[in-house]
Amino acid sequence: MNQVICKGRLGRDPQIRTTSKGTAVASFSVACDRMYNDKKLTDWINVVAWGKLAEAVGNLLSKFPILSHVILCYTMLMKP
Repeated sequence: MNQVICKGRLGRDPQIRTTSKGTAVASFSVACDRMYNDKKLTDWINVVAWGKLAEAVGNLLSKFPILSHVILCYTMLMKP
């Protein structure tokens, strides 16, 4: 099992759309900072949320205020 946890800033307001079957889809990006050789680097993570999570993202996340922080948690189960 692989697990990724990232804390970052919302890069742009979520774009909400609906599939032809009526499922909500939200797309947004998150900027995560890290240090490398005493330099601050920013990694951009593109995120896609589906269904009820997409609806919640559309209603709750916004670039305002500027310091809008989000935490991403992703777990991937791998079969042996």
